[in-house]
Amino acid sequence: MSCSKIYVNSDTLFQITSLKNAITDVELNTAAITVQLFKSGTATQIGVDITMTATGSDGDYWCILPSTNTIDPNDTYYLIAKIVASTYTITKKIFLISEWSS
Repeated sequence: MSCSKIYVNSDTLFQITSLKNAITDVELNTAAITVQLFKSGTATQIGVDITMTATGSDGDYWCILPSTNTIDPNDTYYLIAKIVASTYTITKKIFLISEWSS
């Protein structure tokens, strides 16, 4: 996954697309995914845990990172995504760059 954006003073749609089992290459559509937001260089979570929602049968998930989170412009953040599937659990760190929404 590449570096995504998070917006200052605006809700941010965050998506994970085409999630697949790394061994079988089968799309995962019933995984439980929880994300936590952090500012780079800190260990204190911003806001609360957010649960991602599956969008269908293509391994795509989404959630909203709410505008109530305190996000500074031109800074770096990261999400910790905990993905629990029927056969395994994996944790991913996803980097975000903050900017004003257009």
